[in-house]
Amino acid sequence: MRYPRNLALFALIAAIGACSENALSPAHEQRIIKGDPANMALSQNDTLRFSFTVVPQYTTSASLGQGNWIVFPPSSICDPTTSGYGPDYWDEACQPKRDSTVVSVQAWLDADGHPNLDFSPAVRFVPNDSLSVLIRMADQTADTNLKILYCHTFGDSTCVDEAATDSSLMTQEDASGGYYRRIRHFSGYNVGAGSDSSGPAAGATMYYNRIPGSAPALGKSTLSGFSPLHPLVSGILRNTPLTVSQSAAALITPERGGILTLGATGLRVLVPPGAVSSPVTLSVSARLGRTIAYDFEPHGLQFARPVTVHQNLVGTDWIRHILRGIQGAYFADDNQVDMRSGAAVVDEILNSRLDFFRAQVQFTIHHLSGYMVCSG
Repeated sequence: MRYPRNLALFALIAAIGACSENALSPAHEQRIIKGDPANMALSQNDTLRFSFTVVPQYTTSASLGQGNWIVFPPSSICDPTTSGYGPDYWDEACQPKRDSTVVSVQAWLDADGHPNLDFSPAVRFVPNDSLSVLIRMADQTADTNLKILYCHTFGDSTCVDEAATDSSLMTQEDASGGYYRRIRHFSGYNVGAGSDSSGPAAGATMYYNRIPGSAPALGKSTLSGFSPLHPLVSGILRNTPLTVSQSAAALITPERGGILTLGATGLRVLVPPGAVSSPVTLSVSARLGRTIAYDFEPHGLQFARPVTVHQNLVGTDWIRHILRGIQGAYFADDNQVDMRSGAAVVDEILNSRLDFFRAQVQFTIHHLSGYMVCSG
């Protein structure tokens, strides 16, 4: 057996501890302890065993080896002395545990090469519509449509897809090829195809839970008079509102393409060769306020090849939106976006990829107009 000699906590997202200016106090910052097993490989022939400590005052990101990790928001573990444990209690309110929790982990690969993780002690997590405990598992197999499964009795065949009865537990794929989802309690988890039956496997009792998140507040916006075909979305919000105008421009050529960067807001636009037919100067202006939204010029310019937009999400409340999906969206009219609340009615939702590890979302565009980062 391998026994790492030192503690392993891995900083997944540097600003995750400040995911909302209203949710966390300045003391609730990211707890970072570097070391093994952050980069240790998992094996089919051996079990990696280690432990880490969750301190309730901090957001804790713990590496579980070979690209697997878990994120705990502050005060997210229920006090086991005052709250029940088991399927009847997963979604019941509880008092947060006030002292630290030492978590023991066993990690290995199964015969098919899928990662397996087993945790102790048995604790459940504080139900929270916006800040949930998240697990990410990397899988190097060639299988598709994989899910993070809950194993009621670890090591046997009772591993099931909890999302079959609770859509808030749906597995999502990130841009790095890994899988992540919300979890409600500690037990065993692995990556697999899930149960093919209409219900959970024998011995695993599941209960429905409403999807985290609520409809965006429209506030004093002018979001009215639009067709029902316009999707209603909730914008990703900056922790600190943008109060000073930020803009940038770049010359794009047919032969070389170009890069348009607005460093102050974390925006990077990659234009490939052949996207434009003649040299043109592209410009972008960030809209003031908390919502991540931009206006591009020349308005209406069409690209012959897809252009990739990268948006850094550090310093925003993106972690609150992750279970609803984070994507880019196109809007044609300034009045479609409420920059204060983030609510918007948009013309099109864009195919997007979230890189959870780098806290970045990317999407492709085919013309210049208004674009924002949103969920829902």
